[in-house]
Amino acid sequence: MEHKTKFKDLSFKGKIDYIWDYYKIPIAAVIFILIFIISFIHEKQSQKDSVLDVLCVNSQSDADTTDIMNKFLSDNGYDTSKSQITLNQNIMLDINNSTDYSQIAALTAYYNAGEYDISIQDKDTFDHFAPGGVYADLRDYLSDDILEKYKDSILYISDENSSEKYPCGISLSSDNCTLLQKTNLYDSCILSICHTDSDKKLVKSFCKYILL
Repeated sequence: MEHKTKFKDLSFKGKIDYIWDYYKIPIAAVIFILIFIISFIHEKQSQKDSVLDVLCVNSQSDADTTDIMNKFLSDNGYDTSKSQITLNQNIMLDINNSTDYSQIAALTAYYNAGEYDISIQDKDTFDHFAPGGVYADLRDYLSDDILEKYKDSILYISDENSSEKYPCGISLSSDNCTLLQKTNLYDSCILSICHTDSDKKLVKSFCKYILL
């Protein structure tokens, strides 16, 4: 009883100091839990669904692709506040440099796991990986109009099972590609389509969007 009376007679600051001295650990725990819950809810609310995943090897790090990607999403009925096209620009390597082994291994893992729908890369990287069959046949995704437009820029590789050559890359520059014209993602590059389980129709639409 005397203890309660002493607390009652304390000044406001004294009461705060008293409570903190005796209960700071549980108070800190509650604050931590509240911060975690609020952060978790905010992250979930702000997280966007990735409808298309694009791998950009050795791209310009300061490239701004937001507008062109959002226009594609809007034109195809997606809410850009909830959906996005994910660009992975984290792979930077010199395919001829053995010290870049970790990056080469990461890129190999990406291709084998089928994590990406489209791969854009420099010519050396394309030449290294294309013989392994990691890029899909462009004829399965691109219209005759696109194939005709880029007929002089298409790169072929031989199928390891039939020895038949098939198109699996298109050499692009700012002269012939909307994506490069409207961004500084690359000066020049090779566009390929990965073996993926994603919506084939959406991949076709995106390729048409940036190539025509």
